[in-house]
Amino acid sequence: MSRTLLDYCPSTCLVCGSEAHGQHFGVETCRACAAFFRRSAAHREDEYVCKRARSPCEFKNTFCKYCRLQKCQQVGMSRCFKKVTPPKTVFELSDLAERVTSQDRLLYCVWHPITKQPTKWINVEPIIKRSRHVLDTYELPRDPQYQLLNSLEKMSFSLDRLRSSQSQNPKLETAMNFDVYFLTWEANMVRAAEWLMHSHEFRQLPAHEKLAFFKITWAVWRRFERMSMSADVLGKRSVERKMYLLDDKRAAEWTEVRLDASDYWKKGAEKYRHNARENLQLYFEGVVRPCLEWKFSPIEISFAISQIVWSYAGRKLLGQTLAAGELFLERISNDLHEYYRRRHIHNYAARLSVIMDMVNFVLKIQAEHEKRMEMVMLFDMMSVQLSDPQFFCV
Repeated sequence: MSRTLLDYCPSTCLVCGSEAHGQHFGVETCRACAAFFRRSAAHREDEYVCKRARSPCEFKNTFCKYCRLQKCQQVGMSRCFKKVTPPKTVFELSDLAERVTSQDRLLYCVWHPITKQPTKWINVEPIIKRSRHVLDTYELPRDPQYQLLNSLEKMSFSLDRLRSSQSQNPKLETAMNFDVYFLTWEANMVRAAEWLMHSHEFRQLPAHEKLAFFKITWAVWRRFERMSMSADVLGKRSVERKMYLLDDKRAAEWTEVRLDASDYWKKGAEKYRHNARENLQLYFEGVVRPCLEWKFSPIEISFAISQIVWSYAGRKLLGQTLAAGELFLERISNDLHEYYRRRHIHNYAARLSVIMDMVNFVLKIQAEHEKRMEMVMLFDMMSVQLSDPQFFCV
């Protein structure tokens, strides 16, 4: 759901409807209702009698102590409530990412435009701001050797450098919450942004087109890059056990890892989320297995990921992006031919066919995944609203 559909309002007291001042006894309330509930502990509940015996009081007109206490209890206020501090996670990201905890995201109370009920709005700007900074300020290497590289070699150079900190013996994670998983997204956003900036055609796009391009491609870049790297690092385990890399230091088994996203999905949406995961699981056969069997070089992987990213962007964006994509893809196709020629690989049609099969597979899965995410947003299956959902609908 887009931000424009949400009307921002101050947090409201769930008891009386006045402006709230934080959580009291486990519930978002104003100071007056919190003080009333605190004082009520000194009284027996039967001491309070409703002024309107036949119907409940309306808080906007009167503040009957009996009905006010009943409302406090109905919304969940409890004197037994204790604020639980979550245990510190031991999950460590690569140096690429700063730690961004849930407290660093700006959380607001808003009125849902359809249900007219209070809901949570998460400002994800702290997560994506570093990627924006890369797109605005990234400087290419000044090494003369780098300047001599062709377009495809520059993309391969960038990918190799981003992967240089990858552990060959990553720790296997069995459980994590979604806040921790979010951190791996941020790290990969930054990587995708850095990788894109090595394309001359991408750098020449206007700032707004670069951002639009990045928004819709970072996720598909992340999936293919991590899955292809999983084949390289984890070998047969990546197919036999469906094991994949989360980041430089962590791996997980797709069917075994427990990802707690209960705070983000509404009840009843679990089946839909499961179907989306089943669709993405096809990457193990469509990407990981070919990478294992053909042992593609970094140049070939860079060609594949470039084809995926620019082809996908070309389907969604027009204008200068489409023209730049056609030029870039033509250049790297010529560069790949030259790569094979220099290595005396004359009959490379079979390898190229498998690479393009991977590309088309990823584009197909991505289109299906995007449709599912559109349905998630359309039917409001998430229990939170995102400030910029376009970043996370892909």
